[in-house]
Amino acid sequence: MLLPRKLKVGLKTKGSITRISKYGVFAKLDKFQDIVLIHKTNIHDHFKKYNFDSNPLNLKLGDILDIEILSIKLTKDRKQINAKN
Repeated sequence: MLLPRKLKVGLKTKGSITRISKYGVFAKLDKFQDIVLIHKTNIHDHFKKYNFDSNPLNLKLGDILDIEILSIKLTKDRKQINAKN
């Protein structure tokens, strides 16, 4: 599995929410085709006041977030990219 050259830990970019779960959100990076996980513990304080069980983050699909890449793990079958807002 290969990564785009410019995708690296510490990169700051924007992304749109593609999926919301009780443990965080998944977002597609605007400059790349990659989907990143933003765990609820890495969501900006503005969103943490919401109850994840009843209304995960009070965000909607398609919302745009500022994202920073925290880690990238490559395996033969997949890439795992974690980020924060």
